[in-house]
Amino acid sequence: MIDVRTLPDAWETIDRLTGSEASEKDSLYDIYYKISMALFDYREEHKLSQKKLAEILGVTQPMVAKLESGDYNYTVEQLWKIATKLNFKFNIDFEMAPEYTVRQENKDNDCAQSGINPPVRVPMINLLKLKEKKQQSQGKSKTE
Repeated sequence: MIDVRTLPDAWETIDRLTGSEASEKDSLYDIYYKISMALFDYREEHKLSQKKLAEILGVTQPMVAKLESGDYNYTVEQLWKIATKLNFKFNIDFEMAPEYTVRQENKDNDCAQSGINPPVRVPMINLLKLKEKKQQSQGKSKTE
């Protein structure tokens, strides 16, 4: 019988096989999912067939199926047209991610000579990933 504690971590294996690009695209797929569900929910709420929704949007029924599949790469223009025709609120937030200030020792800096460490800006996403990895490693050591 196989001892499951000796098996490699499934997520590490997936990351190794797919590379970091796959996990980086998770948020993109979340956006696709939200859009597809909004379209599907709209159609269901208004008791429309895909064909009828296609007529409203000025596209074909197979295109509506693609839009609802969550596996379609929308253009900004397509999203704007859909939002306009269905009276959806449409906005895009394209801004810097929040950052977190940490202290780092720097001997070449004037601040270091006075005993003050200069602040270094680190993207919050990197800190969250480090925290997640730390929690995962702590969880492994507790189960071993």
